[in-house]
Amino acid sequence: MHRMRFSLFLLAIAILGLNNIKVGDSSPVSTFYTVKDSSINLQQVGNKKVLITFFRYAGCPICNYRVHELTEAYDSLSEAGFIIVGIFESSTDIMKKYVNEYKVPFHVVSNADGSLYNEFSVPVSLTKTAKYSSKKRVRYFHKQGMKYYDGSVYKRDGKLLRSTADFVLENGAFTLVNYNKAIGDHVPLSEL
Repeated sequence: MHRMRFSLFLLAIAILGLNNIKVGDSSPVSTFYTVKDSSINLQQVGNKKVLITFFRYAGCPICNYRVHELTEAYDSLSEAGFIIVGIFESSTDIMKKYVNEYKVPFHVVSNADGSLYNEFSVPVSLTKTAKYSSKKRVRYFHKQGMKYYDGSVYKRDGKLLRSTADFVLENGAFTLVNYNKAIGDHVPLSEL
């Protein structure tokens, strides 16, 4: 009985966003392990800025559009001092195939168990998922994502109601925190 109450309490905190990361906080994770068998240790990035961006799963057209945007802007973001870490709720095997097929130039992390999403308080949200379908801009992203990527190859292997988020870490502290209001509401590249 006490365990159930405690679980409900933790769920309420997550839903209310009381444990969300805020600007000025440090990262709850110090090292990311990529699908290319490398790692990014956040204490060893020097004066680089780290864009940590949470996606849904490999077959998500809206996420694929954002991957396309980041791939197109990769050189200019790198020149501006950014390291990009993209986190997907897809299996390692699927993400390895995805990264190779689409020549994704930035670091990609597979997090099929959702543990990183939990660490960063990126929720599963019916509300945010429902909002996406009503936004003209997001519908455009969906259409473009379908054009750039073959969604039939990558079946959904993550949570359909998973939200997305963006974080920028500089000198050990977050300078930008964006819990997207709807799926695909990533920070515009011009703001980075």
